[in-house]
Amino acid sequence: MGSRRQQRVALRLPATVWGTEDDGTLFVEQARTVDISPTGACLAGLVHPVAPGAILNLQHGSASGRFRVVWVGAAGTDREGQVGVTCIEVGQSVTRLLLYLCGEDYGLDRPRRALEGAGYKLRICGMAIEAIPELTFDAAILEQPVAGCDLDAITARLRERNSRVPLILLSSHPGAVSEIALRRLDALLHKGVREQELLAKVEELVGPGTQLKWPITRSSLRYPVAAAVTVRLVRHGHATVIEGRALDLSEDGAGIQAVCDMLPGEIASLTFKSSPRSPGFCLYGTIRHRAGDEYGIEFLDLSAEQREAIRVRCQGLPPCTRPRV
Repeated sequence: MGSRRQQRVALRLPATVWGTEDDGTLFVEQARTVDISPTGACLAGLVHPVAPGAILNLQHGSASGRFRVVWVGAAGTDREGQVGVTCIEVGQSVTRLLLYLCGEDYGLDRPRRALEGAGYKLRICGMAIEAIPELTFDAAILEQPVAGCDLDAITARLRERNSRVPLILLSSHPGAVSEIALRRLDALLHKGVREQELLAKVEELVGPGTQLKWPITRSSLRYPVAAAVTVRLVRHGHATVIEGRALDLSEDGAGIQAVCDMLPGEIASLTFKSSPRSPGFCLYGTIRHRAGDEYGIEFLDLSAEQREAIRVRCQGLPPCTRPRV
């Protein structure tokens, strides 16, 4: 199992664990921690068999994370039935903020309960340009008609703030809305619409009220590299070889650029070369993220020799500051 960098503390906590079987089937079960450290834990109570290198997701209360299995207790030892894991990503719960512009609070209770019950955070203000707060929000909901309200001016101001933020208008007189305002809206609903319909439209435009974003932190630093990388995929028994270049490298994964179509979840072998004469080193990883022709790769089951090769390759380089895709 090797030496530990940080001391574990005996602590029993319930945890929901989920991952995938060898055939890709999702499993979810309840387990518990035996001990924990700032970067890992020892688990007990898992029914599904796991192997070193497997990726598990753990949640305790609002805290969530993605972990790699480091060791599995051997049968007949005092660690039988236990699994050691190390954290590779920490999730963060992110709440969508909705700006709700209305003339009065009367009639606001029902939509407020529905939206807040679905996890959205509401900021309520008046239907006037000077009432619009200087803050970043995920969507704006406007009520109309409101006495003295210049809907054209308000929608123009909101579009000036952020041209991509969805605008939803709840109107009891849709026919009275000007063409100028209509062109700026993403949705027009009747003011008496059911809360479920309003909620469905908001979810369609901005997503769920609360979501878990990955990744927020990683257990190792990334370093910028400029090296050729050869990617090998096996699909339906046939190998596909793709040439690309590395963007960054760490002991947990790499960012690469390649003109191809790789899908999140696919397993690939990557051979990194620092020079044409260098034999390079080969690593296995899974595709985690994609943004255009850039991919985020998470390494699987690295050996001590492979980790040392990464350390040598990154030695003397400054850590990356830009987020990986």
